[in-house]
Amino acid sequence: MRKTIDSESMIVANKLTMVSVVVSGMKRAKEFYAEKLGLEVATDYRQNDDNWWVTLTLPGGGASITLARSSTTSNEPPKPGTLGFYLSTSDIAAAHKELNEKGSMKRVSNLVRSGTTCTVQAQA
Repeated sequence: MRKTIDSESMIVANKLTMVSVVVSGMKRAKEFYAEKLGLEVATDYRQNDDNWWVTLTLPGGGASITLARSSTTSNEPPKPGTLGFYLSTSDIAAAHKELNEKGSMKRVSNLVRSGTTCTVQAQA
């Protein structure tokens, strides 16, 4: 069932583009998503065992899943199980305003425009 919103509100996100999952064991997580679930490895970037990112996609396309193991974040590495959602929006300025007005910006860490796609990165 689709939630009805008033005419003053906009739909901030119209497409899920990626989910980021912080994992404690990359080999085990990669094996599960690729070999057990059948997702395709799109990229596998590994600096070392503590800094490793694997992006997987569904065979038919759609949103991707990025598994992350990183010790290079600013103050403290994210805890395993931390999720990040990357959502597309058609109007980044309006999305920023709407999220700010709703008090949601503390959970939104990045607003990016790339060509005709605008992406909102939200932390769960």
